Amino acid sequence: MIKQRGGLLVVAVAFLLLILAAPAFAAVPGVYTDGSGVAEIVAINEADCNLNITIDVAQGGTYYVQIYDDAALVFNQPYVQGGAGQFDAVYPITAPPGENPVGILIMVWGPDAAVLRSWVDLLVYSTGQQCLAIIVDGQCSTTAAIPRGAVVADLPFGGRAYWAPGKITPNVTLNPGTYWVTKVYVDNAGQVWNQIILACQYLWVPAEWMSSTATYDGPWNGEALPELVDSF
Repeated sequence: MIKQRGGLLVVAVAFLLLILAAPAFAAVPGVYTDGSGVAEIVAINEADCNLNITIDVAQGGTYYVQIYDDAALVFNQPYVQGGAGQFDAVYPITAPPGENPVGILIMVWGPDAAVLRSWVDLLVYSTGQQCLAIIVDGQCSTTAAIPRGAVVADLPFGGRAYWAPGKITPNVTLNPGTYWVTKVYVDNAGQVWNQIILACQYLWVPAEWMSSTATYDGPWNGEALPELVDSF
């Protein structure tokens, strides 16, 4: 459940009181409601590194959807509704669910007041490492971000790098090792290229130089390389 950490204490206490008040199960397995019918989570679907949370409401007003992961507030969005109806809250997945405890807590509050209407505790979604978004290091510009879907793959023999598919660099040689693969592209001649990152720069190598999957070390466990892109 939510830990008593700083400003989260009030939420934790409110949530505990609702549990003690014997909340009702909603139609969706794992979802609870306060029994009022004012707002209810009716569907949670995972697609394209997003959780799509569908909520039915019985009256207009401003509703808030909050998500906690490892007792930290990671999502807090208002949704203004003109009347009874349905809306979707979209939570972008940028990392696997936390482990302390495993899963996330989703809560729907409102309307126009701090009343907890519907929630699901410790939801575990399946999408994880392939949605992780990080920056290479603090010195890199935003153009060197490692996007969702990137994986680390092996370059066993090294070789000359390319600054674009088919465009060899004058003096950059890659050492054997592992590199982030951020894109996979096929040129007009049918040659497949992998985009990698070295020293905060995007470079390219022929795909046959690298493993066709991620390494089996760490969290990647042989995942497929990123999907083909239409342009570079």
